[in-house]
Amino acid sequence: MNRYTHRFQMSASAIVCSVALLSATSLAAEAPSLDEYPQYVSSFAASDSNVRSEAQAAWQTICFTLGNGQYEAQRKAACEKMCDSLSAGQPRESALFILRQLERIALDESVIPLVKLTASEDAEVADAARRALQNNRSPAAHDALVTLLEASTEANMTTRLINSLGYRAQPESVAALAKQLASDNASVQLAAARALTRINSADAAMTVFTAWSNASGAQREELAKAAIVCANGCIRRKDSPQAQSILKSVYAESKLPAIQAAAFQGQLNAAGDETAGLIVKALNGNHVLEQQLAVGQVRQLSDTSIASLLKDLPSVLPTGQAALLTALASRREHSALPAVEQACGSKDQGVKIAALEALGQLGTAAHTELLLSHLTADEEVRSAASRSLSIIFDDGVDSILLKRLAATRDDEKRSELISILSSRRTPGLADIVVQSDDLVSANAETRKQATGILNRLGDENHIAALVTSMTKIPATEHDNVAKTIVSICSRIPSKDNQAGPITDLYESLAPEHRPNLLSVAGRVGGKAAGEFIGSKLSSPSAIEK
Repeated sequence: MNRYTHRFQMSASAIVCSVALLSATSLAAEAPSLDEYPQYVSSFAASDSNVRSEAQAAWQTICFTLGNGQYEAQRKAACEKMCDSLSAGQPRESALFILRQLERIALDESVIPLVKLTASEDAEVADAARRALQNNRSPAAHDALVTLLEASTEANMTTRLINSLGYRAQPESVAALAKQLASDNASVQLAAARALTRINSADAAMTVFTAWSNASGAQREELAKAAIVCANGCIRRKDSPQAQSILKSVYAESKLPAIQAAAFQGQLNAAGDETAGLIVKALNGNHVLEQQLAVGQVRQLSDTSIASLLKDLPSVLPTGQAALLTALASRREHSALPAVEQACGSKDQGVKIAALEALGQLGTAAHTELLLSHLTADEEVRSAASRSLSIIFDDGVDSILLKRLAATRDDEKRSELISILSSRRTPGLADIVVQSDDLVSANAETRKQATGILNRLGDENHIAALVTSMTKIPATEHDNVAKTIVSICSRIPSKDNQAGPITDLYESLAPEHRPNLLSVAGRVGGKAAGEFIGSKLSSPSAIEK
């Protein structure tokens, strides 16, 4: 075969493939046939479940395809066929199935038949027809729901129709829903109010607000909730003046703390540059829930509001000041640092403690001495300063604390500094602990603290000190020391070599320490430990060498 023949055959193959693809595409684009609908509909309620399921599945697939917007003429024809079937009468199961399909794909052509079915004697069918209208995107469906609502005399049906309009959430529904707010039926009135909350418009908000203003008793409080939801919708639309008007009125006139709190939260969200003033007012009041909401709002404040809040901070009651300092620290608001520094000298214990703890979030190495100076205060203040020293994020803090530790001779102060450095996981602390002989201190708590530090921060260089300490401390503490050595060895990546630092020490240790070394090697495990122990135990005199 020459190259020209080969090239011709390739071209012919490509043409065949192209024709096949075009045919497949044409078939895929062809609209589903509706010819078999009479056979399908006759089986929608068949007593044979297999026949029923197959017919429903087949027609549902067709409806799904017709609903994708490519086959408008066929969609309309399918809906008309289904509506004709419903008008002619169908068993309940068949009617409900057809209505579910209309709920998905029906438009203008189905509105009138669906309206008629809402009057069906079968309540389930009537409600399914209402849902089909509810989900029908046609403006005619909206108008039909409004007409049905205005003609309804039965409370349950009225409520369902109100819910349908609320689900559609169209501004055109406001007038019809507003009429229902005047209903004598409390359930209908509340349903209308809730439906209006779904319509994000100024008219809907003012309609609910007016109804609340005219209501009384328990109904008034229920309508207050809807009014707050509407006001929050105004906030999302950036219509803060209208929101503030609604929320201030509801807040001032409601008798329920929960509703007042919700209205207050809305005011905070809508206040803009006035938020700081509302926060200060709440913190100087006596409403605990509002105070909690006010403090929670600090995290969301703008820089302008933060500046205003810091300016007003001295006018806030001590409990409020403490809460604000904590919130500002949580937000990592470094502009609050001058206020925090000043509050560290407050005469109020709560404010001072909050300020000292805030330094842990906001402070730098420059605040280390300030915090250290409070380690001699009473228990609460000392604990606050200690916690901040443990977390303050600045490399210079470690250096200052290590110098202070080196210069400290008082056992209690020294123990506290070591505890702080341990919490900070300060590099070099393990060396200091070993050099200080704390592992063999006469004080049991000091020994325990030293072992704990090496457990967290120790490395291979500290194993010798741990092993030798075991002959100088009570036997009851040997297990804790052994666990520390195992912890250090476990940080070595290779499992087989984790006992290496122990085996390397054997020859350099005095005979009295070697049994402890062998015991710990066994607990570490791994290939190196097994070989080491085997070699030493093979000779009766090995341990004595």
